[in-house]
Amino acid sequence: MFDTNEEFWESKYALLGVRGTSILLGLVRVVATIRLVSVHDYALIGIVEAWRLSIVSLTSLGIAESVVREGAAASDSSRVGQYLATAYWWGLILSALGALLLGIVALQVLVVGHDPRLFRLLLLAMMVSLFERNLSYANSALRAILKIRLFALAQIFQAGLLLVLTVGLTYAFNVEGYYNALWLCNLITWLVLQGVVAREVPMPRMRETWRQFKSASSHLWGVSWYIYWYKSIASALDRGPLLVASALLPQQTIGFITIALEFGRRLTVVNQALFVTTVARLSRAFAKATDTFPVAARNEMRELAAFNLAALIAILAAFLLGGNYLLGHERFINALLPFLVFLPAQLLTALVGVVLYAVLVPMRSLHRGALWASAGSVLVGLAVTYAMARQESAELRVLSVSAGMVVGSVGNFIAMFRCARRGLRSHEAAVDAATSELQP
Repeated sequence: MFDTNEEFWESKYALLGVRGTSILLGLVRVVATIRLVSVHDYALIGIVEAWRLSIVSLTSLGIAESVVREGAAASDSSRVGQYLATAYWWGLILSALGALLLGIVALQVLVVGHDPRLFRLLLLAMMVSLFERNLSYANSALRAILKIRLFALAQIFQAGLLLVLTVGLTYAFNVEGYYNALWLCNLITWLVLQGVVAREVPMPRMRETWRQFKSASSHLWGVSWYIYWYKSIASALDRGPLLVASALLPQQTIGFITIALEFGRRLTVVNQALFVTTVARLSRAFAKATDTFPVAARNEMRELAAFNLAALIAILAAFLLGGNYLLGHERFINALLPFLVFLPAQLLTALVGVVLYAVLVPMRSLHRGALWASAGSVLVGLAVTYAMARQESAELRVLSVSAGMVVGSVGNFIAMFRCARRGLRSHEAAVDAATSELQP
């Protein structure tokens, strides 16, 4: 079925098998964390992660995805090394900016007088984001040159190490141990992975990096700008409703909602496993065989959509059949309704990812109109969350976050799907016009 060993590792079946192991380890880590800390303390993790990941998205500029896209389209691996070195320098700048923003949030928390641990957790989150950013760039380099076996093994290593560190440190130090486990795991994995990348990708010397810095940055920014805006919008949709609700709802309720969201986001983890080779392969297809790209992109979208639907059914079945045993009766009952309402939002978000990484990123065809429409849908979703969280009904309040995400996801999906369809049709028309001009 596969001509070479590397071709097997590029297949979705191998990726799902290997990354399925890391996904399972991640699920065990989530369940262990929920059982090790109280619902009140788990709400702290949800709030800190919402702030941390929102700021990471605002300061990411889409550089990790750009390394994959531009590196895959490059003709030699030395160019990939230049992109990676440039990304590291940008990572330092953006991490400093992210630390500043997160520090401002931490100081605000300290002044307002929330749970005193929240301030310390936000400071630890700065370290998590720094090493996580560099790790994502190293992963992107392996994806760009399609060294998928190494990438997959690194994912398993990271998931296993994180599970051990999280259980041990959370058991010993509660929620602060959880964040110490995160930054320590990211640091160790990045150092190991960078050693692997250095053997596969020739890294430039410092002088060469600075000489090519402007050129490499312009290539990365060519696609990253639109990815940045999209990921900022997606982050606002994924994390914003919880931040809105956290100012209006009791921390215990936020804890139950966070449990529901964490399980629902297993679909996002599966989706990320599917996208490992999508951008690299389709970017090469678009650069080298533009006439066959629309067919390849549509086939990719159908296959990814089918995988996502199957994953959604599996996650739903696992939660309904095993949630009561894994989480405990009280946590399961209180998280059930938000989880069920949240799943459609996750499916729509996953399908948006399919459209983005199979069509819009390889084509560099993410239009401003679609971004504005997506941003508008997110604002409507946040307004829905705010309105429901202020109601007296306990049922409406606990569903406020999930409902806001569903409303925002519908508009986001419609905008991105129409953008991709218009882009493919325009590309096909351009190819037909060029073909007819060549004919005598």
